[in-house]
Amino acid sequence: APDTWEETLPNGHKLVMTLQADGTLTTVCYLKDGSVEYRSVTTYGADGKAHEEIKFTNGTSLVEDRIEEKDGYFISGTRLEYDKNNKLTGKTIFKTEGNVTVDTGVDLKDERVVLNETTTTLHDDDSYTSDFVGYRNGQVWITRNGHFDKDDQLIKETYTQTFRDNVTTYKKEGTRVPGENGTVIDTYQATDTQNFPAGPNGPII
Repeated sequence: APDTWEETLPNGHKLVMTLQADGTLTTVCYLKDGSVEYRSVTTYGADGKAHEEIKFTNGTSLVEDRIEEKDGYFISGTRLEYDKNNKLTGKTIFKTEGNVTVDTGVDLKDERVVLNETTTTLHDDDSYTSDFVGYRNGQVWITRNGHFDKDDQLIKETYTQTFRDNVTTYKKEGTRVPGENGTVIDTYQATDTQNFPAGPNGPII
């Protein structure tokens, strides 16, 4: 018989998941106001292979083919993104080796973001470090990394963006703690720094 359970996320969203008698998993994600954000259907094949189709209420969709371990942890796979007209707008390939997961994606809807790569490292204390690098025309144009604790709360983050001949750097250290009604409160130390040097094309606006 079908088995249904619920899970509330740190951001206040609620997942209602139903495991059907044939092994198919259906999921509905509700926002804090009770409206539906997306619905998904996941089917499972041999050797941990899973196929998931996610339909968002705004008309966009995701199609993901992945290999999972027994506990549901993703090992590898591909993710395709479509707009409301069913046009392919992005593709991501992800692969996990040990405690490191690397996601490499191509953004087809914004010419400024040609390629991006995210590396997530899980530490022994269940905290994790996430590093993001964006490439434009083969050159690095944005980098970002953050260290999160086991509850997805930000401990430290740095951010660097290169646009033409200008460079923007931004650093913040502190913690993110849950607030009322699912909100998140940022408490940062006085170590924030910003640098907006002007290049040949003038300062960043």
